[in-house]
Amino acid sequence: MTIALAILNQKGGTGKTPVTIHLAGALAVLGKRVLVLDLDGQADLSSGIGFKRDVYGTDGDSILGLLLDLKADPNPLIRRAPNDNFDVIPGNMQMYLAEQSLIGQRNRERRLARVFQRIETAYDYILVDCPPALNVVTDNALLACRRVLIPARMHRSYRGSINNLMGQINTLREVFEVDIEIVGVVPVGFEQQADQQAFMKALKENAPQLLAPVLRKRQTLIEDARDAGHSIFSYVPGGSYRKKAQRESQEDYLALAEFVIRRTAEEVS
Repeated sequence: MTIALAILNQKGGTGKTPVTIHLAGALAVLGKRVLVLDLDGQADLSSGIGFKRDVYGTDGDSILGLLLDLKADPNPLIRRAPNDNFDVIPGNMQMYLAEQSLIGQRNRERRLARVFQRIETAYDYILVDCPPALNVVTDNALLACRRVLIPARMHRSYRGSINNLMGQINTLREVFEVDIEIVGVVPVGFEQQADQQAFMKALKENAPQLLAPVLRKRQTLIEDARDAGHSIFSYVPGGSYRKKAQRESQEDYLALAEFVIRRTAEEVS
């Protein structure tokens, strides 16, 4: 059974794209077959794992093309990540046109679900990197995946974005009469500060099952890996300090991968 997971927070700067890349790397290390989709018009995920040309592609062979033409075959768009052991459907700037292009399309919120039905190659996990918005593209991701992982900074300013996302999920549940499960909230770049500790405490008290393992602050390492087009599992840093940071970051993402595997197994059991 394939588990599809939308990685989403409508607020920018939450680290959703690095979470998608390195979670894919961790799941692959654990022996899972993984496909990643880049739905963000910025295409940061595609460029961050080495697909430089695809970011600026303008031909019809794109995720947007798949959403507009339900007869199109998605399999030719699937590529191996240049430096990692998972597959990718890269994105490009055409996704900025998706909101306008899908206006008037029949069943426009369920088009990504139809694309998933046409992916012939079997995967254990499909991870969808969503744009930082609540719009028809993210509705497609939520309805296709039926599961969402929410990366979040543990600051007061991010609480509203989580509440807004949960409100949108509840709306989709009611309108389309489907189950959409929140797999977890991922504390990104956590530091021992008063406001962050308060946010963590509130999550533990109100929804302990949703609190995912903490991703410690490793901004420089993550940026270096992105610039090199690697996940932290294939990146080779220089210097003993960077190597130590990489080991710790790998531990964090492996713990996150195990959390995702456990939580999604609970849902299907």
